[in-house]
Amino acid sequence: MSIDPTNNKVRLRPTARAGVAFLLSVPLAGCALLGGGERPMSAEANAQEQAQVCAQLPEAAASAATATALLKGEVVPVNPLSQNSPLRDWEHLSFFPFKLPTQYSVMQCGADNKRQLVRVDARSSASSMIRPLNLQAGPDSRIRWKWWIAKPNTKAKTLDRSLEDSPIRVVLAFEGDRSRLSEQDQQFLQRMDMLTRKPAPYATLMYSLGAGVAQYDVITSAHTHTVKIKAVQTQQDRNGLGQWRLFDRNIEEDFVKAFGEKPGRLLSVAIMGDADNTKASSRAYITDLELIGLKE
Repeated sequence: MSIDPTNNKVRLRPTARAGVAFLLSVPLAGCALLGGGERPMSAEANAQEQAQVCAQLPEAAASAATATALLKGEVVPVNPLSQNSPLRDWEHLSFFPFKLPTQYSVMQCGADNKRQLVRVDARSSASSMIRPLNLQAGPDSRIRWKWWIAKPNTKAKTLDRSLEDSPIRVVLAFEGDRSRLSEQDQQFLQRMDMLTRKPAPYATLMYSLGAGVAQYDVITSAHTHTVKIKAVQTQQDRNGLGQWRLFDRNIEEDFVKAFGEKPGRLLSVAIMGDADNTKASSRAYITDLELIGLKE
């Protein structure tokens, strides 16, 4: 994903929610998709892939008493608009009016095992699903999730500003004292404030599929030092694609390694897939996303 707020040609078109630009409630109807793009795969190929994804989906581990479930895939609602929908508390954020939004759909893994997951289809697109929060991380705070990379973006290169895309990301946004940032970073965040009509976070930590970098590398965004990308999985590891991968990260440790200080309050968690820079396509699945040990 590439966000360049210096483009003076960008014009905002606010939504009906006062003071918020491009922040939309997610309409879920069956497996309806958000967005557009290239022709989807055939029904037969789609069914085969989904059958494989569901067949290998591991059971959810028992959560700690302090866990906050964000994408829990254990209960299948009769109506995806019901209170049991895994995306009921999430909002769709589309960055610019000229960018296609990524498609997010709820998928059911059979009526018998009653599991749900979210499919992320990026087709020359960029947008995210955001869950607003206001929690404090500590030394034992963790984030856990499972994802499956079904179709990697072979054109992506994490270190190349013009090709920095990823099929799936888990994005954490943190509060902090913006006056401590460099003048350049403060100006970047001010431009983002204007573009989105909402305060930009002090620091953003992205867990991502890296391309052309080593696993666990931390990459600073080409646009600002306030965004760091941690490659928890790499595209070069072909054995890790086309199967479920489980991640369990210590939030404070990862933040300190990326930013050199302890994190402020956690403002939001997002899931995201983007392919706007490469004009390519990718597909991934995610479920069982939860926070452990964070405090109000």
